[in-house]
Amino acid sequence: MIPDARPASRAKRASDPTVPVSRRYEPTIATPVYAAVSLFLAIGAVNSQNNLLFWAFGVSVAIMVISGLISGPALYNLRVRREAPTKARAGETSTVRYTLWSRSRRSRAFALVIEEVPEDGVTAPDRVGVPTVAPSPPTRVSVDWKPDRRAVVTLKRFEVRSTFPFGLLRKVLVFEQPVSVRVGPAAISLRSDAGPASVPASHATSAVARRVGLGDQIHALREYASGDSLRQVAWRASARGEDLLVRQHTDAMAPTFDIFLEPPSTETPSHLWERAIAMTCAAAERAIENGRRVAVHFPLAHAMTVRVDGRPGISTLLNAAAELPSVVDAPRAHDHGAILARAIAANALVISATGRSSDDPDALPIVTADRAESWLARGVALHPSLLPEPTQGRRGLRARWRGPTAAEQSAPQTSAAVPVGATP
Repeated sequence: MIPDARPASRAKRASDPTVPVSRRYEPTIATPVYAAVSLFLAIGAVNSQNNLLFWAFGVSVAIMVISGLISGPALYNLRVRREAPTKARAGETSTVRYTLWSRSRRSRAFALVIEEVPEDGVTAPDRVGVPTVAPSPPTRVSVDWKPDRRAVVTLKRFEVRSTFPFGLLRKVLVFEQPVSVRVGPAAISLRSDAGPASVPASHATSAVARRVGLGDQIHALREYASGDSLRQVAWRASARGEDLLVRQHTDAMAPTFDIFLEPPSTETPSHLWERAIAMTCAAAERAIENGRRVAVHFPLAHAMTVRVDGRPGISTLLNAAAELPSVVDAPRAHDHGAILARAIAANALVISATGRSSDDPDALPIVTADRAESWLARGVALHPSLLPEPTQGRRGLRARWRGPTAAEQSAPQTSAAVPVGATP
């Protein structure tokens, strides 16, 4: 590797993230071959004193020099801004956009490749090619990104490189624009009779609540405000006082459906914990579609409850699920047993990665993650992040890369849905 060129100043990098933090030259596969051929020409020219060989050696040296100089200034004047999503979901496609422009008034940058520097062990966005970047207008490109697992991903650095014009030297610019992306769990397509649909309406833990709205029942009286309808004026109550009063009515709120995600133990396989998180989010989404309000409880070391009221709240739930720790980093709350007992007493839907939360598991309304297939719609397979790691033998690697066959995907699910409270 050729030593790095002079890096951009720290003050400029801090004030403008579109400025590269470093730049360098790298040899390509063709570089040693080209150098060997040039050295052979030089030896032949010196030994034979042949003018044609001297001319060929000079041309080879000139090509090497031009390869390093002709695209260097245009590349060093390049500025790039990345626009990454702050929310994503495992197995679903998100878009990462790049905007490129050149500060040079004359030169263009050609044959660029943008590639993210992978971090956090999550699949990084694919590389994207840019044919040319002119001084104006800015060039915009985008690339699809499909995260492979749940995590909080930090997209920190990305590189812009070019081997233009002869492919002998690779010029690399490194940009640092950190952004945190919360990748939620993979989606699960539930059967119509699975999840909250298998829980009776009596399992809604909260009584029907009331809120200010346009219902028939009167909630309270308040002073008249500009814009209030005269039909809402309480004339008799207003006549008894000095102020004009209007009636406030109530609407019945949908009952709250509680979902309790039981924390894993140290022996819990990671894929079952990920599957339990995905089942929890799928059950909450199904309950929202059925017009219920949802409260999801995560009794980890720092107990957390996410209340979801309507489709916009699902994004909050997915963000909270993305931040849940892995199995080894997921300690239970100190009062986990008491929290679980209260959840069961309140007829909450309990989703467990282990399936053994008490000495009498048959009496508990628990749905275990190892029975997730019973919730799936027909012909739908689980995302790879929710499955155990394949064996590393030759057959295992082949199966990992080929994925499920068409027959496996279309095979009917033989396991039946297990109602809450039934014996698995």
